[in-house]
Amino acid sequence: VLKLNVLAVSMDHDFITPMARQNIKKITTELCVDLHYINNDILNKESRRCVRQWAKKPDAAMCLTFCTGCRYGINRLIPQYVQKLGIPLLLTGHVPIEAKMTYRVALLCDNNKINTSNKLYGYGKRLLRNPSYLRSIKSLYYQYQDFKSDSIYKWKRPPLVISPFYYVKWKEDEIIPKVLELGWEYDKEFRSSWRSDCYVGILRQFFYKIMLGYNDVDVYYAHLVKNGEMGHDDALKRIKQEGDHNEDV
Repeated sequence: VLKLNVLAVSMDHDFITPMARQNIKKITTELCVDLHYINNDILNKESRRCVRQWAKKPDAAMCLTFCTGCRYGINRLIPQYVQKLGIPLLLTGHVPIEAKMTYRVALLCDNNKINTSNKLYGYGKRLLRNPSYLRSIKSLYYQYQDFKSDSIYKWKRPPLVISPFYYVKWKEDEIIPKVLELGWEYDKEFRSSWRSDCYVGILRQFFYKIMLGYNDVDVYYAHLVKNGEMGHDDALKRIKQEGDHNEDV
């Protein structure tokens, strides 16, 4: 419809699930779209390092550090790669409801008022409580960039970053059948229909559930109910089905 010359770009790392890799390949092949992978070795190293550091003194707020390398890849590596290729437009898969997942950052802020100074203050206190975080200057750099809200939407140079789902409403009952028709498959290892691409992400949700009693799945469906997009009973059913992760995974 828009007559765009499309290139699909994804990150390659040690924690992507085999089924996710297979699905990406299937969809891009079916749609006749070229696929480029960017190696994110920062994610490989930082996720392992941060989980080891976190395990010295577990803290629900610092579970965010597990995925620092991933967010750095999304906010920096992908725009840099697209810019290098001279591509003027970058479309992301972000949806508005992701911006409402503020509880993860609010855990850092003692007064629940989310701003840069409160985040950095809460982050600094946790560094002092668990000095193992201070052993890697690189980790501190990436985490600082992350906690000061270095978002992809702050990218000031080309490419122009647009998230289509901020303008086109996500309709699960229409989209899921379509992607299944294109060859997308659910990963039987996971219970979630909407997030099963990364083992580190699943690990983070597992610890949130243990330490807080809820995780992204609960908050996601709570917002759908609040917005009138899903009934209360259906949401509870989905939370029961998808909210807990298999310990073996």
